[in-house]
Amino acid sequence: MSRPYQLSAKKIAETQLHAALRLWEERDYVSCITLAGAAEEILGKRLRKLGLEPSFDNIKKAVVQIASQTGKVTPELEKEIATLILQTRNELKHYAGDDELEFDLRADAHEML
Repeated sequence: MSRPYQLSAKKIAETQLHAALRLWEERDYVSCITLAGAAEEILGKRLRKLGLEPSFDNIKKAVVQIASQTGKVTPELEKEIATLILQTRNELKHYAGDDELEFDLRADAHEML
């Protein structure tokens, strides 16, 4: 009979990130992006809970500030930027269409890591 396995959020994210790095080395960029994205989600939630700013939020805020300088700010801008940043990860996780999608997987994996 197997014993229950206890994992903290930190350990789960750490395990996912280590696996993503191994997958990067193996050039399995699809799986790398998915696992690195899962780790980023967990770590981001943990940082917010501690009152800290995750890098995802920092990047999103920087893009909004740049857009503000051009005067092209809408109420939906922050959400649109988040969607663009996570586009490849989300498409790889959820895509069920018939068409083939095109990605720069290596670059997207590098960014996600």
